Amino acid sequence: MILRALLAASLALAASEPSAELTDVRTEEGKLYATLVGHDLVTPLDPSSVRVELDRGSVPATAKTIGEPEPPGAALVVVDATGTMAGASIDRARAVVAGYLAALPADVQAGLVTFAGTAAVTVPLTLDRQRVGAALAQVRPDGTSALNDAVLLAARTIAAVPGPRRLLVLSDGEDAGSVEAADDVARHLTAAGVNADVVALDLAEGAAAAGRDQIARASGGQVLAAGDAAAIAAGSFVRPAVRQLAVTAEVPDRLAGWDVRVTVRASAGGQQLAVENATVHLAGHRGEVVPRTPSWLLFVVLGVVFTVLLGMAWMLFGRRGFALRARPQRLTEVLRYRLGEEEVAGRKPLAMRSLLTLSERFVNRPGMRERIELDLDLAGIRLRPAEWLLLRAGLAVVIGVVFGAVTGAMIICGPLGTLLGWFGTRLFLKVRVGMRRAAFGNQLPDTLQLVASALRSGFSLPQALGSVVREGTQPIAGEFARALAKTRLGMSIEDALDAAAERMKCQDLSWVVMAIRIQREVGGNLAELLLTTVHTMRERAAMRRQVKALTAEGRLSAYILIGLPVGLGLWMFISRRDYIEPLYTRPLGWVLLGIASICITVGWFWMSRLIKVEV
Repeated sequence: MILRALLAASLALAASEPSAELTDVRTEEGKLYATLVGHDLVTPLDPSSVRVELDRGSVPATAKTIGEPEPPGAALVVVDATGTMAGASIDRARAVVAGYLAALPADVQAGLVTFAGTAAVTVPLTLDRQRVGAALAQVRPDGTSALNDAVLLAARTIAAVPGPRRLLVLSDGEDAGSVEAADDVARHLTAAGVNADVVALDLAEGAAAAGRDQIARASGGQVLAAGDAAAIAAGSFVRPAVRQLAVTAEVPDRLAGWDVRVTVRASAGGQQLAVENATVHLAGHRGEVVPRTPSWLLFVVLGVVFTVLLGMAWMLFGRRGFALRARPQRLTEVLRYRLGEEEVAGRKPLAMRSLLTLSERFVNRPGMRERIELDLDLAGIRLRPAEWLLLRAGLAVVIGVVFGAVTGAMIICGPLGTLLGWFGTRLFLKVRVGMRRAAFGNQLPDTLQLVASALRSGFSLPQALGSVVREGTQPIAGEFARALAKTRLGMSIEDALDAAAERMKCQDLSWVVMAIRIQREVGGNLAELLLTTVHTMRERAAMRRQVKALTAEGRLSAYILIGLPVGLGLWMFISRRDYIEPLYTRPLGWVLLGIASICITVGWFWMSRLIKVEV
């Protein structure tokens, strides 16, 4: 009978095959996180048995149980000990109880309630099954039946136990002397959530009796044949359940940024389960090669940036903008030239004076001040060399902090952004100088035509140039004014214009000066000579524009080919940063970026030579 019950329980459990699945799979900072969910498991998943494979390669992994395990519950056996149970009935009851107890899991508590004229808890709930069997062996049937009172007592005894709670009632007759009615007992079982299974020992298997059937049906239990008690025990306390594990695995550097297939293996009660998930994109771990920036360092850097920005704001707007509000502009300029260098510097705040003093030490190196002054003058920037150097340093620090904060790798990308800011300001200055020189060359033909018109009107060459200075636009008016100032100091007009041509890198003006020198030596009409020169310059400008139009396709191709990798890299940095993260967080990525930069530079130089045509 017991073997048949165990076989029935095994078949019931085998109806649903154990399985598992992976959910909530994600990667972050070099780790893979997933939830392993087991279905139809008899025993829970073993966290220590979890193994994770990425593309068939094992990686270190840990797992822990999610949620609290379900309480094991308790089972209380209620045995009829009335006089009618004497003989074969009590022996049959003992055999059923033995099979029932054997089918219970080891962590489920069991107890014994016996009843005759009164009901009593013979064995309280315990894990000692032998104690229950020994107590049942000592039962001597005698007296009348108090079945309802016994079931109510058992229900009250087991009601406080967490988890599944079941009663197994074994009797060969109906209630004959209970205080409680069957309806009240049924309502109490339902309210307490206790299931009562009844084995009617006096009836054939599958039959029913009125009172016992009411108790079983009302509580959600069953009226059983003697051989089915063990199956009920196995099915009630070892139920298929969903078990979950939180799995964490390390992502190797070699797989960072790749799409791989994740396989998780685990065991439950000795049974092996394997789950193969779809392809997952693995994010890299920046902290292994590029450590995270300490929080205190970030606050220090932000403080420095704020100070630098405040200083630059004062330098750009304060010494001109704020002062000009308080006094007329012309008076301010006069006072600026009247006061000495030290007195002007003394009007600035202490912090700014300290920074400018430090900047002056670098500017005073041999040749540096003259070079910076020349570049600032050519670019039309009205700053002193020390102020310009301090402004470059401040912008470099700000760009470095912003670049490091955006990328999240302050230690590496911060200095890189600082270098970009420092050389970027130098590039800005060069571009500004180039734009002014180009504007000078574009204005030169029209200016020379005005000079020729003035010469025809009877003006001398210095007077004609003076009229251009008064009526012309920058930058050509300023350069001619500088040339005329040199003539007042004793330099010849040809040498002064030649110096202007050298400053502005204007070959056309050099040819004009050469023509003026020749005219001085051999004579002739200077106005006609200048008009001929203007005509030649305009023809060359038209040819230059035609060549520029013909080479526009090549230049556009060069711009696209050079800008495409840079633009694509920026787009990937914004949209899929984890995909290109190894490029700036790994030594190999730094090497690849360096090689790419060299290739782009060489390509740009080569294409610029191909599309450059001298006119």
